[in-house]
This record gives sequence, structure tokens and C-alpha cells, in this order.
Amino acid sequence: MDGSSQKKLFDGGASNLTVIRDIIYSVRKADFKLHATSIRNNESNSVINASVTQYCIDDQHVIYTGDGLYIQPLYEGAGTIKIDDFVSTFNLHGDWVYYISAVEGEVLKPTLIKARRDGSERVTLLDKDMSYYDMEIYIAGNWIYLFNPYEADQFIRLSLDGGDLEVLRLGKDYKGGSAVEIINKSLS
Repeated sequence: MDGSSQKKLFDGGASNLTVIRDIIYSVRKADFKLHATSIRNNESNSVINASVTQYCIDDQHVIYTGDGLYIQPLYEGAGTIKIDDFVSTFNLHGDWVYYISAVEGEVLKPTLIKARRDGSERVTLLDKDMSYYDMEIYIAGNWIYLFNPYEADQFIRLSLDGGDLEVLRLGKDYKGGSAVEIINKSLS
């Protein structure tokens, strides 16, 4: 490939690129807004007119964080729904959104919550006195994994309903291979 078929889609930097059909969604460094750019004709427009820190797109909606957690239709229809305030991160699994919210008060208390994508059926899964506001949420099978990038050898695992809570540590087995050690089981 000699680069002759390359074309510039937009000026400036972008992050968090997602491609759906012939549209590239990206958060632009210039304004931190979510933009949609057509691969076919380079037309670009702002999808969300607010600062976006994280987003996820399905066929009909965009779920994003900025000054809270929101869900907004991609096309004409219902308006934007604010699911919660003070959200640091989220992940989607089926019809559910799992997120870490800091409950407002004298001190912000991080809480792991699951809710339907419309914000209904909100359930608190974890609100222990642990430092996990900056954690990332991963979902695999029937498990939620909370990973703190600043403590890379430890993570929290709990079931999708909030049960079976464990703190795990990554390490090596006696042969030098990877191993997972349960540090503390059933913290609930």
C-alpha cells in the first residue's frame, strides 16, 4: 500500500474511535465533544454538544459520561436521559449499564451500581470503604471485574448481581507461570 488511497477525514487529534458501518465516531481533542464523520463523504457533525470522557454506541443509542452518565438516541426521537451524577466509568452488559458513581455528601463515596439503560431498576452492588472510584469495569461471563490501574496486581471480582465478592491478586505459580490468588473472599 503506497498511501495514495488515504484521505484526511478531520483536522486535529481525536481519541476513542469507534466505527459503525461507514461512520467514524470520535472524541475530538479540540472540544472534547463526540463527533460522527462519514467515511464516504467526510461530512462531520457533533453528536453530543457536551464534554465527553467515555462513550459506548449501539445501533440506536450513545451512552456517555461527562458531568454524569447519559443515554441519548443516535437518531430523532426521545431526548437525552441522565442516569446518574458523578460517574467515573461504566460498562454495558445486555440491557444493563454497570457504573461507578460517587454518592454526593461530605466525602464522595464510590459506589458500584447497575441500572437498566433507561436508568430504571437501579441496584447498588458494592459500597464498601475501598478506593475504587478510579477503577475500570470489565465484564466477562457472569462476573464483574474492577481493576485499579494504579494497583495493577490486584482486582475485585463479583457476580453480576453483586454476590460472591472477592479480592484477587495476580502473581506467579511455582513454575513461574501466571496465577491468581484469592486474598479475601466474601467481603460482603
